[in-house]
Amino acid sequence: MESRDEFQFVSSEMQENIWHLFSLSLDLLCVADLDGRFTYINPAFEKTLGFTKSELLATRFLEFVHPDDRAATLAAMEQLTRGAPVLYFENRYRCKDGSYKWLAWTGFPLVEKGVAYAVARDITEKKSMEEALQKSHAELERRIEERTSDLSRINATLQREIEEHKRTEEALSQLAFIVESAEDAIISYTLDGVVVTWNSGAAKTYGYSAEEIKGRPGFILVPRDHLNQAQEILSRIRAGDHIDHIEIPCITKDGRTIDVSLKVSPVNDAAGNIVGASAIARDITEQRQLVISLQEAELRYRTFFNQAPDGSVIIDPESKRVLDFNEAVCRQLGYSHEEFSRLRISDFEVNETPEATTAHIEEILREGRDDFETRHRTKQGDIRDIQVIAQVIDLSGRRVLRCIFRDITERKKFEEYARHVDRIEALGRFAGGIVHDFNNLLMAISGYTDLSLIELPPGHPLRGNLEQVKSAGERAAVLARKLLTFSRKQELHLEVVDLNGIITNMEKLLRHAVRPDVELVTLLDRAVGQVRVDPGQIEQVITNLVINASDAMPEGGKLTIEAAQTDVAETPVRKPSTVPPGSWVVLSVSDTGTGMSPEVQSHIFEPFFTTKNKEKRTGLGLSIVYGIVKQNGGDIRFNSQLGLGTTFKIFLPRVSS
Repeated sequence: MESRDEFQFVSSEMQENIWHLFSLSLDLLCVADLDGRFTYINPAFEKTLGFTKSELLATRFLEFVHPDDRAATLAAMEQLTRGAPVLYFENRYRCKDGSYKWLAWTGFPLVEKGVAYAVARDITEKKSMEEALQKSHAELERRIEERTSDLSRINATLQREIEEHKRTEEALSQLAFIVESAEDAIISYTLDGVVVTWNSGAAKTYGYSAEEIKGRPGFILVPRDHLNQAQEILSRIRAGDHIDHIEIPCITKDGRTIDVSLKVSPVNDAAGNIVGASAIARDITEQRQLVISLQEAELRYRTFFNQAPDGSVIIDPESKRVLDFNEAVCRQLGYSHEEFSRLRISDFEVNETPEATTAHIEEILREGRDDFETRHRTKQGDIRDIQVIAQVIDLSGRRVLRCIFRDITERKKFEEYARHVDRIEALGRFAGGIVHDFNNLLMAISGYTDLSLIELPPGHPLRGNLEQVKSAGERAAVLARKLLTFSRKQELHLEVVDLNGIITNMEKLLRHAVRPDVELVTLLDRAVGQVRVDPGQIEQVITNLVINASDAMPEGGKLTIEAAQTDVAETPVRKPSTVPPGSWVVLSVSDTGTGMSPEVQSHIFEPFFTTKNKEKRTGLGLSIVYGIVKQNGGDIRFNSQLGLGTTFKIFLPRVSS
């Protein structure tokens, strides 16, 4: 392992710890995918096998396995693929010089990531020792059998046997040296569990010297709650079983609890009787802690990844497929987890063609990152505005794109709404600026027209023309007053009133204002509260909205006037569809008419905009409503769908008195 950046998904402190453990371990530590390739290895691989890191990563690891061990290795890989850990497994790996070394493996899979963490230890020396032990036992048994079966030849062969015995003693001495110098704990017990032999590896593992432990029961090394397990191991040995691998916690002399991997075999005398047990024990605490640390780091990363409020996606730049993603992006686009896992970028990208996306990805790969805005299509077909932060990262040795998708649709709507309000406000200021000059001109026209009519006798041919001029001037004056209302420069006569009372007093008049085929319904909340407004202007608002609603139902329908109260709480982010925080009295006028298209909705408050006959309508009705509501300190919202009707909501500040 050459860089701690390969643990970039964990904290820097954890990266430091894992990197030291990974780099300094004498054992062979690796991460492999479930297709049979190493993705990460530590320096112990190169030191043990003689191959370089690049040679090991470039070749499927099955190619290094001894042909006789490949079937068993494939079976272990299949067990990992099913999600089951491989607690102990042995095979032979080819070294660069052509020789083979025995390795003992422990592996834990992460199926959802498609990888497994594994730890291996070189047990070639142990295997050699076991083979030497077996050969020595066989040699001793053969010698004893020869000496006991043919006593008549003892004298003739005594000298030769003495020499052979010396050689055997030398072999046993060499074997004893191997046992004593082994790093693993090698211990022999009586069938009652009493310690007979104890090597330096056992002293290092458990903390007891040979003098302290020999002759004492080995059960002192086992926690109380695992004594039954230890007794069961001895029972199996008495029955002649060989235990190739078992894990058990043990207690050291200083009271620490360690995890130990055991291999236990029966010891037979010359007659084949089982007289004891031999055990090879290895402290796997460090290995297990390393695997646990890696799993915890992966869990922390996965938790952060899944709990992020924005969509987070890992994309393969070559296939354009989604490699990994969190639940936020599924909610954002309306897909299930399984559905989204099968998507390509082109399945939800709206702004870019597949060719443009390919070119954009190549640019990001060159630059390293990009921040941009685009649009995505949801499963339901809706278009959402998305802000994307794309960054190139390294994943298992290949470059991929990590993209953050932030839905900014509501923000875009709010910005558009703000621009629309600014446009209406600008029109209001413009109308207010010219209406006074317009009124001055009208006063001159009306004044001179009245003087001329006084001077002309009845029946004069010009009187009719002047009366038309006077009538047009009066209509223009009405229009000027409407523009003043829209620009919010008309004088207010504020009173604290009950909105229910205004609606009730107007109800009879309003029923005459709508057509007979329109059903007028009023829904008035008794606890609606009071508002401080200009009553005459509020009556004008109600009248305009009711007439518009009636006109929107050419074939009849239902028109509902409702008065209610509501409290709007403060929120971190305001949407365009919400009103400012506060206590409000709400006047609603709803119809079941034709509704409005999005294009019409974007212009309805603009002065002189109308979808009706321009000879009958000035296009100032809703502009005046907007101006009155704003001048009285209120707010206005509407909702409309083609074929379903329209609802206008007027929000007026509620007062206590």
